[in-house]
Amino acid sequence: MVIRNQIMREGLRRMMADDCGHVESCAEPDDLSRIVPRGENIILISDLFVPRGEYRALETLQERRPCAKIVVMGSSSDPRRISEIFRAGAAGYVSGDSAFNALRFQLDLVALGEKVYPAALIDHVSRAPSPAPSRAPWPDLSAREAAALDGLVAGLPNKTIAQRQAVSEATVKLALKTLFRKMQARNRTHAAVLAREHGWNARDRMH
Repeated sequence: MVIRNQIMREGLRRMMADDCGHVESCAEPDDLSRIVPRGENIILISDLFVPRGEYRALETLQERRPCAKIVVMGSSSDPRRISEIFRAGAAGYVSGDSAFNALRFQLDLVALGEKVYPAALIDHVSRAPSPAPSRAPWPDLSAREAAALDGLVAGLPNKTIAQRQAVSEATVKLALKTLFRKMQARNRTHAAVLAREHGWNARDRMH
């Protein structure tokens, strides 16, 4: 983790080390090469190193650690700034005010390949005016894929989606795999966000 405040850095490092084993910490991004080996690490970095419009710190980390997943920790509630951080390559944005268990859970999701979006960004997307559903750029979805997307937008787990379609969970997983490819979505959270951005509404059969 890269956090300039020594008290916060050491306190968080000790809690995480007690919970998940070996954790390295430093005060500056340039120190990472000295303490962190190359590989599939999670790098937690303070947003103090990522000022608005200046993302060189993230770009440098990605160049030096191409296999690492970078999570930015801060206090911003500005959806535009948070969106810019994700576009710069971050795998997650977490609040510096998060309880430790919540932070640990969010980092676990990142380790599993998920993106972690803060509430401010999700609220912004959900409140934004939605274009007509016909503008969604996925006209070739099958009925099963469309129903699976309905379930994602409604926040349903695979088991419930399968029950509502009277199919197996394996069938739902296969439909989601094809759905993600057609939507160019990284995961179920990304697919749901894309659907909301394009005005996709859950169909009547999901109610």
